[in-house]
Amino acid sequence: MRYRNVIWLALVILVVIAYPAQAARRTVLCETFTQWNCGYCPDQNELEWNVCQQLTRDTLLTIKYHVWWPGSNNDAFYLWNQTEITTRTNYYGVASIGVPYGRCDGIADVSRSESGFRNQVRTRAQVASPCTITLNAAITGETSVSFSGTITATDSAIANQRLFVALLTDRVDYTSAPGTNGETMFYNIFRDMWPNATGETISVAQGASYEFAGTLNKDAAWPSTGLTVVAWVQDYTSKYTRQSGWAPVLNPYQVVMHSSDPHQLIADRNDEIPYYVELENLGSNDDVYTVTVGSSLPAGWTQTIEAEGIEANPNSISVPLASQESTWLILNVRPNGSGGSANLSVTAQSDNNPPTNGEVSFRLMAGLDLLLVDDDGGSTFGNFESYYLNALESAAGNYAWGWWDMSETGAIDGLDLNGVDVVVWFTGSSPNNSTLDLMEQYLLEVYLTSSYGTLFLTGQGIAWDLRTSSFLSEILHVSHNQPYAQGRDVVGIAGDPIGDGLSFNINSSGGAQNQTRQSAIAPYDEMAYTIFDYTGGDYHAGVAVATPDYRAVFLGFGFEAISDATMRETVMERVLGWLNPLAADPRAETAMPTEFALEQNYPNPFNPQTTIPFTLPMRAEVTLRVFDLLGREVATLASGTFDTGYHHLTWDGSGCGSGLYFYRMDAAAGDRTFHATRKLMLLK
Repeated sequence: MRYRNVIWLALVILVVIAYPAQAARRTVLCETFTQWNCGYCPDQNELEWNVCQQLTRDTLLTIKYHVWWPGSNNDAFYLWNQTEITTRTNYYGVASIGVPYGRCDGIADVSRSESGFRNQVRTRAQVASPCTITLNAAITGETSVSFSGTITATDSAIANQRLFVALLTDRVDYTSAPGTNGETMFYNIFRDMWPNATGETISVAQGASYEFAGTLNKDAAWPSTGLTVVAWVQDYTSKYTRQSGWAPVLNPYQVVMHSSDPHQLIADRNDEIPYYVELENLGSNDDVYTVTVGSSLPAGWTQTIEAEGIEANPNSISVPLASQESTWLILNVRPNGSGGSANLSVTAQSDNNPPTNGEVSFRLMAGLDLLLVDDDGGSTFGNFESYYLNALESAAGNYAWGWWDMSETGAIDGLDLNGVDVVVWFTGSSPNNSTLDLMEQYLLEVYLTSSYGTLFLTGQGIAWDLRTSSFLSEILHVSHNQPYAQGRDVVGIAGDPIGDGLSFNINSSGGAQNQTRQSAIAPYDEMAYTIFDYTGGDYHAGVAVATPDYRAVFLGFGFEAISDATMRETVMERVLGWLNPLAADPRAETAMPTEFALEQNYPNPFNPQTTIPFTLPMRAEVTLRVFDLLGREVATLASGTFDTGYHHLTWDGSGCGSGLYFYRMDAAAGDRTFHATRKLMLLK
């Protein structure tokens, strides 16, 4: 038994010898030197910043010391703290080397290639460190940052090493180049050092910890965010850096809000839609936040805001959070069967420091009749949505409509178009081959052909991009005639329900003034006809399409370029009225008709289809027939009972010749009768 115990003890001793205390993971520190008049420095600074972004601060920390040469001694980052920068520069002998220059963990020159620097840091990060550094920092006054930290000797004792603590500004953006090298963005800028530029000598026994604390100086004019404290342990003789660590500088009061939920969403009008927002107190003080919902809800919609342990309220709640604590807010929105669109926001404001606040916003759409699809590429190619939004505010009539921005959360899903009567899609000033991609063409084709959809499509270069696509010829029934049509004035076709009597400029102030690649287009077949021309040449600017399954209006230029706001509203109103007259007619839901009426057909002239609207003040027996000039009946469009309301029928004159025709309506309800006849013109 004793023999066995001796063997067991020996094995334990061997294991302890073979496996010493766990070594700490290393965070690599690179001290680098630059100046804003140095011509070679911008490329190196950008290179180092790219690697910092790739590897993150848990792997790589950099400190940028701005020196007093090679150009004028006017670098503001050097001038703010000349003494400590000079000490650190001389410590590494940089004045005799030149800038840009850097030392990786104090012992190796920083590589001048991005891949070389990245590999250099990764190699250093694999080298075990004898200690760990934990650090905390917070602003404690207009000109002071306080910090505290702990160094723990995990692997071996630390004897007669130097401890340094530095304050950095993460990033400064100059709108114009301050120096002569063209740099405008500066990163990881050294500001101040504790206790001074030669550090504090420390010794820590293996397994023991060393506590430290102090204050660093800041400028009162600096922003209270974007500051970092870095601490490191270095052998002052060999310059070898043992370990480094970092901490963001906390404000006394700081709040952050974010949500991973889509910031634009199309939902069913009967859904309850929850939005989850994380609220974080990143300040160094405990705080209480007043959380408020901001919105302008469509009629019938309701909302509530709540948090864990806090009762839901339609408008606002009070949320206490300790420093570094977070909680989830839930915004519930209920359309309650009503269609419309709402811009929603959740705002949190500090009760203890009112200027501290955060906000997250959403756009929710439900039960839409009309959807505006903003496909102009966002800020890259011009934000033109205001021209459409303003026109729709005036012209959308009784539509429940919304706005989908493709640059926010990407492509729209085909399911989002279910039940939508009209899609208004614009591509703005997108460059060639970037107007409608194949998926977008397929989406619109399915939408149009599967459920009598209607489309208003406008933008520059669309016809050119799609000139070989079947979507242009077989779905839009349009052919491309010429790119970059020079027309700057557009005139409507007389007698057309959209273009009649309209003329406008697409190059003057008041519009987007973005037309550089408008297209000349033409009807491809009998399903389409011209509604707008460019003046000064035989080129068409707009085409309307009427098939048995859908309708579309296509402009070869950007609607946003129409220079007069009133004209934009008129064009939008006429397009919507032609695409879907009953939905656009404000009478359709607000009041029932009180008189019989037979309206003028549209388009007129037409080829080969036209729509004939009529109204009934009561349920009635209706006959609607078409006759030629000799009085011969050529078509019966209705013969039966129709309910009270607004109705429309379509006549397809494909089997008839060009010429003048008449359509007659006869209606009877009890002792009331109605008879009316109108003319229509078929042109082939």
